[in-house]
Amino acid sequence: MPIVKFDFKGNGADGEIHGRDILEHWGPTAYVSIGKPIDVYHQFQQQGNTGVRMSREPFYALMDTGATCSSIRIDVAQNLGLKVVDKQPLRGVTGVEQHPIYLGFIMIKNVPAMNVYGRLFGIHADNLAPHRVILGRDFMRGGLFIYDSFSGHFSFAK
Repeated sequence: MPIVKFDFKGNGADGEIHGRDILEHWGPTAYVSIGKPIDVYHQFQQQGNTGVRMSREPFYALMDTGATCSSIRIDVAQNLGLKVVDKQPLRGVTGVEQHPIYLGFIMIKNVPAMNVYGRLFGIHADNLAPHRVILGRDFMRGGLFIYDSFSGHFSFAK
């Protein structure tokens, strides 16, 4: 089971910003790559391409233990060409609203074992900046999540 430690580096001098302050402000944040699911790429394999095409640009993702499912900003999903496969109600801080469901593949940058494949709720989250993705409990299922506010890092193993 690979474990990845995510550190937030502050300058550490007394009275200045520490890693723990950054972790508290941003929350547990990871770089992720986003791609279309493998099923979508069967048509590309026939043309000589293989595998899943992942986004070149890494995105910030918030690991949110309060979120049942993973989600992606609608503008990001549309820019990446993810396919809407359904619409469902989702209860959030603003109440219950209909949200598009995208089919996608999210992977912690350069750690293939740490991924979520399948349905991603599309969200309008302008106030979520700089995060573009929320990794919910569906991503964390079968994993170990450690939030160390004293040292300013968190770890995740899956």
